[in-house]
Amino acid sequence: MDVNARIEGLERELQRLKREVGEPAAGTSRRRLFQVGAAAAGGAVLAAVGARPAAAADGDEFVIGETNEQNTTDSTVLHYTAADAPIGSTPDTTGNILLVSDQDTLDASSPPFDDTTTVPPAAIAGYGTRVAPIGVLGVGAAEAAWGGAFAGTQANVNLVPAGDAPAARTDAAAMLGDLVNDSTGALWLCVASSTPGDATTEATPGVFRQLAGPTAAGALHLLEAPVRAFDTRPPEQSPVGNNMGKLQKDGEYVVDLAAEVNGVRPVPAGATAVLVNLTATLAEAPGFLALFAADVEWPGTSNLNFMPDTDVANLAVSRVSADGRLRVRAGGADATVRTHVIVDVIGYYL
Repeated sequence: MDVNARIEGLERELQRLKREVGEPAAGTSRRRLFQVGAAAAGGAVLAAVGARPAAAADGDEFVIGETNEQNTTDSTVLHYTAADAPIGSTPDTTGNILLVSDQDTLDASSPPFDDTTTVPPAAIAGYGTRVAPIGVLGVGAAEAAWGGAFAGTQANVNLVPAGDAPAARTDAAAMLGDLVNDSTGALWLCVASSTPGDATTEATPGVFRQLAGPTAAGALHLLEAPVRAFDTRPPEQSPVGNNMGKLQKDGEYVVDLAAEVNGVRPVPAGATAVLVNLTATLAEAPGFLALFAADVEWPGTSNLNFMPDTDVANLAVSRVSADGRLRVRAGGADATVRTHVIVDVIGYYL
């Protein structure tokens, strides 16, 4: 019989006997224990004489550098229980349980593991730098398959912020589908790959679209129905009338969209901008209304123009202050400019 095959058989038999016997119990005969010991000794002797390590069989630990086949539904598990009692694998110097890398040496000072505040230890970590440019690759080849599935109690996936925005990475190649979270926390998606240049053709950079970030408005969330959040008319003329009276030329009102209106809070905390319908009604002279965030001065713009004794409405998008407030300002050439103001919230950006 082939020596390697014999070793594999003895190893399987030894594992079976260990599982069968376990810890010595009352009633276990001395002869039975000697049988287990003899099998183990025989396996050790043949292993010393034999050549290469054997590949893992079903239920055994896997062997690196060998073909490891699983022909049953049993899983091959590599696990670690404690620093003083490792089974299968111990944490590397970066705190990861299993680290796969193409580096000759790798320790806690190697990026990105040098910043443990943003890259915590992982059960499995992949670090590709030289031969393998991809740290971890997942491919689902079956019908209706996924390349990867992630679940976590804090988040499904964390994209560690790193590097400049794609537009500033002039020396970096970009591939269609690249997802970049730059050092500012802005999230970018590559929609067109970069192309290398040659003697006759100039190189072209990749094309990225910003999906989110500290300076991005975020996604538009439409309310089920518009909410009237502000109305300067008296209560008898409007269910939410605040009786503030008409807004005069160069005057400003603060619109608090974070406050509840009839039990409804139209804009949640954290909203960056709003989509509103701005209305001027019962104006007494030609003029305009301007809408802007409450934490800045009037930028010199306008959102609608109105005439006397008319109702004029216009859609407007405006950033809101951190506490969810807007300012509305009236202006015009005539000193008698006065108008009621209505603000209906249609949606918000978050």
